[in-house]
Amino acid sequence: MLAGMEPDQRFRFIEQLAAKRLVSERDINGEHIYDDYDYMSSVLEAARLCRISELLEWDMPRRNGDDWQWACRNFRADAARVSQRILFEHASRPVKDPNTVALDAATKERLRFHLGQVRGIIDNDPMPEKGSLRFNLGTRARD
Repeated sequence: MLAGMEPDQRFRFIEQLAAKRLVSERDINGEHIYDDYDYMSSVLEAARLCRISELLEWDMPRRNGDDWQWACRNFRADAARVSQRILFEHASRPVKDPNTVALDAATKERLRFHLGQVRGIIDNDPMPEKGSLRFNLGTRARD
């Protein structure tokens, strides 16, 4: 599933999974099993693998002391912002056109060659004069 995605789309997918886990995974007493630290650990590694430049300056804090929770929350805010930016960028792209096909380089080169020949024929062929037999046959063929 992730293999066919662009790196930023893969990041967004992983970030969204981590955000869902952050909200939903709780123990029997309702306490979070998956906390901001776990979220940051997963999402930061995804950002590194997907080369999300806005998040590469972050480092994982240590869980000792009081600052790690704020660092994780600030990271979560940045990661959510990046995820939303990716969503908006891809939402403005058109869905794949069903009338397009992917061509390899050799096929594209052959098509360019043949199109060049057709252009040459058209450019070298004088336009038929109005009222000539050739002009009348061409207009009747289109009808």
